[in-house]
Amino acid sequence: MLKTRSGLRLARSIYNLLMRLVVQRVLSAKLTSGGTTVSQIDRGLMVLCGITHSDNELDVDYLVPKLLKTKLWDSVDGSPWKASAVELGYQILLVSQFTLYH
Repeated sequence: MLKTRSGLRLARSIYNLLMRLVVQRVLSAKLTSGGTTVSQIDRGLMVLCGITHSDNELDVDYLVPKLLKTKLWDSVDGSPWKASAVELGYQILLVSQFTLYH
């Protein structure tokens, strides 16, 4: 069940979800276009995001919280895989990547 922004609850099968995210932990990442830096981050996540014509707000509402809560780093007490980028104050570089569908 997904809760939409309007407060409605809708059932959605994970198999119907077409939006794709490829997530990589990075010490730094930079997006350039034509030799010009468009965006850059220090430590955090570089995310390639593939969106297709059938994706909608429900897909975003489902995937964004999962991305933000994903535990990919050790916690401050050293426990492995216990901290998210958000919890550690790391940055996220999200890049549109339509080729994830080809």
